[in-house]
Amino acid sequence: MKKNNFELIEQYQAEGKLFDYSEKESNKYDAFIEKTYGKIVDRFHPHTQQGVKIEILVIAPTEEQPFYRLVTKGAGSFKMNMPYRNTKDDTDRAEYVINLPKNWNFDSSEEKWTWPFKLLYEIALAPYYYDFVFGYGHTFAKEEPFAPDSEMNSAILMETYNKKDKFVKPFKLAFGKKISFHQLYLLYPEELEVYQKNNDLSELFSKFDPDEFTFVTDVKRKNWCK
Repeated sequence: MKKNNFELIEQYQAEGKLFDYSEKESNKYDAFIEKTYGKIVDRFHPHTQQGVKIEILVIAPTEEQPFYRLVTKGAGSFKMNMPYRNTKDDTDRAEYVINLPKNWNFDSSEEKWTWPFKLLYEIALAPYYYDFVFGYGHTFAKEEPFAPDSEMNSAILMETYNKKDKFVKPFKLAFGKKISFHQLYLLYPEELEVYQKNNDLSELFSKFDPDEFTFVTDVKRKNWCK
């Protein structure tokens, strides 16, 4: 009989195993990330809490795309519980992306600079802990703001774009391992409320000024639903 996610987790923990990519998969993943998003200039220490290894890759800014990208590595080693698909591109494995301004201070230990890493770890591990799926249009919310100098306390998962501004399609890492990439876009409580009324992204973004919209995170941006 096929084991459910919780049974697999218990087995892995009992055997001291990690949900992780193999060496071959790891090298293939890195090559895909650099081809898709740009050069990997740093790697933040793997997070191996309770059986899942999550690493965060830092992608350097370029002249064409003057911002950093943080991309998780390892979330896709765990197969999520997917009872249905929102879109044909949804898969039962996912990795996550957040864009940060080019002046981001990666050397500081202050929370105003470290919160994106904590958020990525939490989102990457949520399907593992709670046995559900994250896909396009899903949201992640907390009671308190993500950043100490912001009021935004939720994120919506959206499509992500490569270094040529093209939609990133699911990546086939290995047989049975097809991975979707989701962009994190932060929301204010009022914006989340508008979205959750009908789960309609077009309704939410009709409130935004298209000339000011950007996927680069700005914790001080205008609240378009207040």
